[in-house]
Amino acid sequence: MSSAPSPALRSLLELATALIRDSRALATVQWDAGLAQRTQEAFERLADHAANLDLEPIRMAALDLYVYLAAFEGDIAPQPLQLAEIDRLAQALDASLAPYRPAVVAKSRRVASPDLPDAPDQSRLVAMLSASEPPAALVLAFALRGIGMIHIPDLGTLLEAMKPVLPIAIITAAETVADLCECLDTVARRLPASANMVVVGVGSGNPEDRLHALLGGCEVFAESCDDPYLVPRVVELAQAPDAPFRVLLVDDDASTRMYLRAVLQLAGITVATTGDPNEVESEIASFEPDLLLVDLFMPDTDGMTLTMRLRERAELRVLPIVFLSGEQGDQVKRQAIRAGGDDFLTKPVKPRALVATVRTRIKRARSLRRQLSTTVVPAAIRSGRLRRGEFLTRVGDSLTAVAGQWRALLALKVDQSDDLREKLGQAGAYELEQSIDLRLVDVLAPTESFALWQEFGFGMLVERDSRESLMDLASRLNRAVAERPFKVQGQDMRLTISIGLALPPVGDAPTVDRWIAAAFAAQAVAHKLGGNRFDGVLDAEAGAIPAERVLMIREAVKLAASNLNIMVDFQPMLQLHGEHSDQYSLIAKLRDFRAPLAGVRRDEYLEAARAAGALGAIDRMSLFRAFEAIEEQRSHGRATRVAVPIDLASFDYMQLVWVEAELRRRATYAPGLAVQFDAPTLIERPALKGILRRLVSFEIGIVLHDPSGSLMRLAQYQEMPATMLRIPYAAVANVGGEAFKAMLAPWHASGRSVLIDSVEDVSAVSRLWSFGVDYLQGDALAAASPRLDYEAVETAA
Repeated sequence: MSSAPSPALRSLLELATALIRDSRALATVQWDAGLAQRTQEAFERLADHAANLDLEPIRMAALDLYVYLAAFEGDIAPQPLQLAEIDRLAQALDASLAPYRPAVVAKSRRVASPDLPDAPDQSRLVAMLSASEPPAALVLAFALRGIGMIHIPDLGTLLEAMKPVLPIAIITAAETVADLCECLDTVARRLPASANMVVVGVGSGNPEDRLHALLGGCEVFAESCDDPYLVPRVVELAQAPDAPFRVLLVDDDASTRMYLRAVLQLAGITVATTGDPNEVESEIASFEPDLLLVDLFMPDTDGMTLTMRLRERAELRVLPIVFLSGEQGDQVKRQAIRAGGDDFLTKPVKPRALVATVRTRIKRARSLRRQLSTTVVPAAIRSGRLRRGEFLTRVGDSLTAVAGQWRALLALKVDQSDDLREKLGQAGAYELEQSIDLRLVDVLAPTESFALWQEFGFGMLVERDSRESLMDLASRLNRAVAERPFKVQGQDMRLTISIGLALPPVGDAPTVDRWIAAAFAAQAVAHKLGGNRFDGVLDAEAGAIPAERVLMIREAVKLAASNLNIMVDFQPMLQLHGEHSDQYSLIAKLRDFRAPLAGVRRDEYLEAARAAGALGAIDRMSLFRAFEAIEEQRSHGRATRVAVPIDLASFDYMQLVWVEAELRRRATYAPGLAVQFDAPTLIERPALKGILRRLVSFEIGIVLHDPSGSLMRLAQYQEMPATMLRIPYAAVANVGGEAFKAMLAPWHASGRSVLIDSVEDVSAVSRLWSFGVDYLQGDALAAASPRLDYEAVETAA
């Protein structure tokens, strides 16, 4: 097998591994009837997914567990022999996965002692520092990602254990984190590269564990070893950068420069140094560092003055700057941070603290630049599977027809999508979309692009040498989907697609919207004619849009009351100074067949939906879809958070009862949910604050949205139990950075975050970074998508 499985296969492996973990937990820990039912239902999804990928051994192993677990109903626990059979079947499923895992996994192994006499030079290992060996489920989770585990019984054998192969991370109990970090600081003097290791603290159920672990120096804390977010977080932090980290060290003391440079270089970081603050700007231009390490007190120009000078340049506002100083007072640190610094290290700097700070700051800055680069790099250089935002950008770049070429936009939709939407949850739909995706990609040329742009709907940008070739392509796409049935809830189901083709629009003002509308119109015709066919090529407008759009909105609202035309997209929040990188806003729209991707926005239908009494149905559907998304992401080990707008003005007692019942039923996923309320409504109707207090008890996030962006109300918002404030970019566009920071200081001091939305200019990001903003959102930064950060597979460069 290839060492790089397809994303559809990778998704299957992730789901199967999670179900193996849950099955073994059922067999070896206390029986949980609710977990057993959810696991049993998920095995049907796994069997379908395996069948659609032609992985018969995995399908049969999954069906064995599905059938066996179906026999246990209610709270009556199985007998010991039955539990042993569940564990055996889980092991059989695990064995069926082996041929399909990445080749590197075969090299990974669990070692019961610190001796590694035959370890390969390039082994990637995680160490467990504990009296007992690592749990089998944890070993399995790391093995799936090509990482082995070693067992270190005590601190006395730590150095010896790290000699053959240096672990990328060490996992230990929360109460031993401080001793481990102190030992690692000593080891780092002899083995500087050890400063690069990630330290993970694991709790034992004590509420104080997290505090002790973080104060002790760990970078990751998990409540237990079976925490689904532990492995992904370790892998993320330990991942080697695409290019070596680059640090410019500015310190007038030669011995300090020599010492810090040695520590950083042995940790794999490229370092340039200077003792003259006046050379910094020229060094930045030539060296292009990822981060500056700056001595706070130097002759002529101190670090704070230098930083303020650098921050005046727009291109340097997001360059991380970390201060070095022998001063330990909080006042000095606060002054340094206010001057524009990102962090503060006290001399003498411990190697682990230095490397951990540099690594974390650079990774965050590079992540920000990568996210921004997708908005400015022409999509035309990419092909294959793309995210929707990238794909639409490429469609725009391909708008102009080229003489002698037949370039077409195709809109594809599964004819049975309405039925599938009722049968499958979000996770099942995602897996089926991947299976359909694999059949479609085999028909396209490597240079052509496509994306999932609706539920069970794909867009394609293709180029052929003749009209007949385009027709032949569409025909082969129809056959690729229809020729073999798919497994849906364990049953064979024949699926078909309708395809619309459109050439680039012509005329004085050709637009992407016209091109998309033409393709969708052709697809609608193909579907009305019975499906499993194509129509076009169209190059004319797809009908006139009514002058009174409000009439169409009212009709859409009527359909929304029965959930017939509610569309849900998810838009990423761009992380600046915030703590969480995987956050999204849910956007509920009403379907508009004349603008199929744009739909009818919430600000357009809000009043009409209130008047029709349909807003409650829209908001309940939005919450349901958010929970589905959070649950699906968690099955893949991702700590996703989703913010959902809810209308307080139409929020009644029955709505509250429904929401609270859902939060109790889905308590496991509640921390991933944030409910967004209109802040001015709360001020106008103080009695509604009681709803916030009731919802906060479920540990969900509360987002206050002020569309006016009035910062004069911050004192009133401060009194509300909210976790995030959302304001539009227009409200802060003309506000000075220091004034904005000062106004938000009490809000930030209470541990709450700020989201700036409607950011439509990438160049504003560096300015908002300097303002201390936590998150940004806007179409210019990251387009919305029908799935959370949908990637059918890795996009081709």
